[in-house]
Amino acid sequence: MTDGRNSPDRPLAARVVTALVLGGAATAALLLLPTAAVAVLLGAFVLAGSWEWARFAQYGPRACGIYVVALGLLMLLAFPGAAAYSDAALVLALAGWLLAALGLAVWPRPLPATAIAALGFAALFPGWLLLTHIHGAGPRGPWLAFTGLALVAAADIGAFFVGRAIGRTKLAPRISPGKTWEGVAGGIAFAAAAALIASYALALPLPAFLAAAVAAAAVSVVGDLTVSMLKRNVGAKDSGSLLPGHGGVMDRIDGLTAAVPVYALGLQFGGLVG
Repeated sequence: MTDGRNSPDRPLAARVVTALVLGGAATAALLLLPTAAVAVLLGAFVLAGSWEWARFAQYGPRACGIYVVALGLLMLLAFPGAAAYSDAALVLALAGWLLAALGLAVWPRPLPATAIAALGFAALFPGWLLLTHIHGAGPRGPWLAFTGLALVAAADIGAFFVGRAIGRTKLAPRISPGKTWEGVAGGIAFAAAAALIASYALALPLPAFLAAAVAAAAVSVVGDLTVSMLKRNVGAKDSGSLLPGHGGVMDRIDGLTAAVPVYALGLQFGGLVG
């Protein structure tokens, strides 16, 4: 969830163009392609992010390559049983984000490379598997998967503009000085508004879906702060340079990695996904 107040100095035009291109490509893929193709495309994007995550652990190129290949093999083995592994993925995500919360609590204490690498698997693999599982969950699956991404995008937009306009109270100044509580509140409000629209458009039960959306938007902040912490741990401004105006892949999907497991769990509790 990117807060606009004191945000990094990136060209706004490049940021908007990249967001539109990525958003359009993601929309077309999620709504038009079969789940297997979506899994491959999402997997490629996640694997690009995993290279950046391995760099957070200060691995060299060879170790980064091994890290990416190991995650890719895990994805390949898990995809045929995505539905069966969804509960295990949720448990892994919970363990990973509890580890991330511990890291945030003790920062600026140095973070062990092993813990950083393990957290990468616990953040990236469950997010990919659970979004793939949602996509394949019946006729509404593609729309539910698309809506999950749209909710996080709405939270990012709300945090950016509300934080830029009225942000005053710092959220975590040691980790991400630009983020404010006002920006967080704006992001959650925008996500809630998007959930109301999606609930009406997809004929979803409003209380359960709104709760899932708000919880996912709130937790996305943890993903954002975690990646900010990891960048500070290695003295980097961005996770990479692949995406003009945004930085690296992890700069774009940091909140999503934390939000998707919560969104998936909410959909399960609401009986919208098995």
